[in-house]
Amino acid sequence: MRGDIWYFKDTKGAGKADVRTKVFTGFGLGSLEYMENGLIWGIDHKIYGSSVLVANGSNAGSNERQAGFASGTRFLLRSVRSELEAVSGGGSQWGNAFDDWYNRFVCKNIAPARHVVLPLHYLARDPYLGVPRLFNPLTSEGGDVPVYRASPAEPWRTVRAHQRQELGKNANPGEINEAGYFTAACGITVLSRNAYPPSYRGNLFIAEPAGNLVHRRAIDPEGVSFSSRRVDEKAEVVASSDIFFRPVNFVNAPDGTMHVVDMYREVVEDPIYVPPELVKTGQVNVEGGRERGRIYG
Repeated sequence: MRGDIWYFKDTKGAGKADVRTKVFTGFGLGSLEYMENGLIWGIDHKIYGSSVLVANGSNAGSNERQAGFASGTRFLLRSVRSELEAVSGGGSQWGNAFDDWYNRFVCKNIAPARHVVLPLHYLARDPYLGVPRLFNPLTSEGGDVPVYRASPAEPWRTVRAHQRQELGKNANPGEINEAGYFTAACGITVLSRNAYPPSYRGNLFIAEPAGNLVHRRAIDPEGVSFSSRRVDEKAEVVASSDIFFRPVNFVNAPDGTMHVVDMYREVVEDPIYVPPELVKTGQVNVEGGRERGRIYG
């Protein structure tokens, strides 16, 4: 089993893909939140994606190409020639977005917004040039970006927080507390449609599935990059009281709205982060709700 990228096409107009081709294989299979994701078209007719775990594959079939980048590399797919190319990614996990001017934004679980500034193909011209990072952080990077959930913290999060506090774990606020901070930021998307008020256009929308909410930030030009600011004061643009509501991605839809992908699960994190004694005793079902995912328009 390897991380794969597939190509599907409906050539008969039947609403079902009759062409199914595995075009790349060999992406890493570590934590689920690190796997390949966020495929989007670029203005250069290439498909950009994100993956923290990229490793050399093995046993690929004759029609498959190997993903042979070092761990932590972002990638793009040359759609015509089916080739992979490494690009700057800013340490992102799950999410990848362009604004109207094709500035690229990514996110990490505790760092909800980053602007990718330095293109990797320029840096490759001088392998001896050292740069501190390829992105500009648009929020704090210390795990202390607050969120305002409408749902109660799940009991297992309370148990985990108490365990970590008792162990004296040296952790950021999001890890040591049961709720109140970004811990699963993902699906970063720039609203580029007109169905909402003008003030919404160009805003960053970031999912926080662990908190059952969607966060919104405005971005302002600042030098060669941007700064960002919370739009909704001590509130979120979407916050549900349903602890199964797990928004994980967004799409700018043709009707001018933004569609929301809701994973709808009891637990959205990798099961290794849930106290094992609660799983063994049946107090937490790490697969609960797996048949209930939905898309909101």
